[in-house]
Amino acid sequence: MISTGPTNYVVRGIINSLEKEYRKSKKPFLARVIKELKRPTRKKSEVNISKINRYTPEGSNVFVFGKVLSAGTLDHKVNIVAFKYSKSAVAKLKSSKSTIKTLKDWASKPVAPSKVIILG
Repeated sequence: MISTGPTNYVVRGIINSLEKEYRKSKKPFLARVIKELKRPTRKKSEVNISKINRYTPEGSNVFVFGKVLSAGTLDHKVNIVAFKYSKSAVAKLKSSKSTIKTLKDWASKPVAPSKVIILG
């Protein structure tokens, strides 16, 4: 069977813009992001806030290629980029004063941070 890639037009647009940027910069982090986005939706991970709290230090950069769910609490500030967020997860992240971005917003100006924690 031939892989056709994602059928969601938003994801395809994100992949196209990231591939253009990767051709210019050749940053390995962008290659990893593209590879993760091309995975099937059923294999995209869901990450609870408790996992983010457990595996990240204060002020870290976190990437989640799936959805962030609201189970647990976050007791420190993080910079997080994810494909989707649940409504209650957004409320909990805002209460911890964390920076929240969607993958679509990040892909418009993809800056590869120096240290990234990929969860999922």
